[in-house]
Amino acid sequence: MSPQKLKTVLAAILRDMAPWPHSKQAYRWGEPSLALSEKQIKALPPYSVFIALVTFSGYPHYGHGEKIAWSIPVKFKGVGYLISHQKFGLRRCPDFR
Repeated sequence: MSPQKLKTVLAAILRDMAPWPHSKQAYRWGEPSLALSEKQIKALPPYSVFIALVTFSGYPHYGHGEKIAWSIPVKFKGVGYLISHQKFGLRRCPDFR
């Protein structure tokens, strides 16, 4: 698949998502988050999320932090979330502000 075709397919898949450039928080610790099951982790390696959102779709991201490889602030249907690859796996934390 060509890079342009891949970008078109990803844009269709991510139509309900958007970058969230105004997020003020790079990391979230100690708050409720969604952890993926072992089966989901095997089906969706964390870096595939990073590649799809950052490399191909141009979303901004936060770099390394303590026990965090990366975080991507996104909006899904208008609600802010932070997707992070943390020490214990991929997490999705809603914006509680």
